[in-house]
Amino acid sequence: MAAPSWLYTVAKTIGITTAVIYVGIPALVKFYPHLILHAVFLNFVVWPPFVNLNQPERFGLTPVTAFHLETEPGVVVGVWHMLPATPTPLLDNTDKAYDRALSNGQPIILYLHGNAGTRAGYHRVQLYKILQNLDYHVIALDYRGFGDSTGVPSEEGICHDAIFLYKWLRRKVGENAPIIVWGHSLGSGVATRISKELCEEGSCPHRLVLEAPFSSAIDVVTVHPLSSPYWYIPRHLFEKVVLDAMDDQGISFNSVERIVNVTCPLMILHAKDDNIVPFSLGEKLYKAAKKSCESSTRSVHFVEFESGKGYYHKHLHLAPELPDIVRKFVRDGGL
Repeated sequence: MAAPSWLYTVAKTIGITTAVIYVGIPALVKFYPHLILHAVFLNFVVWPPFVNLNQPERFGLTPVTAFHLETEPGVVVGVWHMLPATPTPLLDNTDKAYDRALSNGQPIILYLHGNAGTRAGYHRVQLYKILQNLDYHVIALDYRGFGDSTGVPSEEGICHDAIFLYKWLRRKVGENAPIIVWGHSLGSGVATRISKELCEEGSCPHRLVLEAPFSSAIDVVTVHPLSSPYWYIPRHLFEKVVLDAMDDQGISFNSVERIVNVTCPLMILHAKDDNIVPFSLGEKLYKAAKKSCESSTRSVHFVEFESGKGYYHKHLHLAPELPDIVRKFVRDGGL
């Protein structure tokens, strides 16, 4: 008796899918390792779509201004500056007026977002509003290749953009102004790297906040949901294809090694039910940081958010206790 036609269709579909996952994609990555950049940064995923990033007030942000900076020849990045909820009165709505307001002594949050989307992402905007209501300046950029920024992302490139913006701020406000670097997800790798470099240069941030961070790119890629089809093949094959491609493209975001050279107060925020970056990777990073400061007075804090609250990977802005936690850390460096 002949098998039903639908059975052949199902078998064919499974066969093709399996071939694509286990042969096609690895082959593409092997021969075109630069494709791994798209998989890591996901900068081609733009949500919300069709937005004008030169009009941040349309996202309910006020007062706010949009501007652009050239971080190196041919690379121009888009930036938003959101004023504290009770700012120094602006005499006019110009870039110079916003620059003057930066020097009013209130804390400045340099926000470094994760992969995919733009600085206008919903969860990002909700956090900006919380930080504004705490009377902080918020500076948010889209790295090269994201949003309205030109260029192509790489670890070296986006970290250059972030450190350029930090130093631009320092020139505006002086060495004693409180600048807090805040990195979420992929941005935690950027934040850790630039904070290490800045501390080694003697220009350490006032505070470092890492939200839903990971220990290294290799660790997070290995356990990321997009990698799940490859959990069932020998690990050395996965490493040979994917991890070799990452190494070829200079992607490490090795925060677990870099964090030991960050000397400013550190706070890690992580939800236990994070479904993208496992809670255990945040713990691993915390333990490395904590061990490194056993012989110093540097403060290191790990704030856990319980499961079942709907916070997951990017919605800690929903936590009612978050404003008080941030306020105390920014003010005192402790909890």
